[in-house]
Amino acid sequence: MKSLSIFLLLAVTISTSFAGNGVERGRLINQSGFGLKAEIESYLHKKLNNCALESSADSFVVDSIELKKDEVDQGIVDLYYRMDITHKNKSGRKVNDLSIELEDSDYSNWRKYEEKLSIEVLKDTNKLCF
Repeated sequence: MKSLSIFLLLAVTISTSFAGNGVERGRLINQSGFGLKAEIESYLHKKLNNCALESSADSFVVDSIELKKDEVDQGIVDLYYRMDITHKNKSGRKVNDLSIELEDSDYSNWRKYEEKLSIEVLKDTNKLCF
């Protein structure tokens, strides 16, 4: 039993160390150092898959994020995330440069968090998105 546990631990360690040299494929990779809510990352990933040439193999690297707060009225604050994103293909080559603005609206009668979110493409160098 002990040798089986050691084998499984070794197998997991080896398989994770070769998972794209730290770059997950077909996913959103946030290298900006700015933490995003899981719901926002999920929404962004879904929207960016519209840009993918080979959606399961492409990756979208978030290079930078700027946050702007807009105090609408009586404590209501909308958040605007401006992001610069590099779209890479399965070989790791740059396919496109994107700049987007994601709005997180502050209202209370939502069922899914995603209903509060909207996205606007500010720059799409190779015209591959949306």
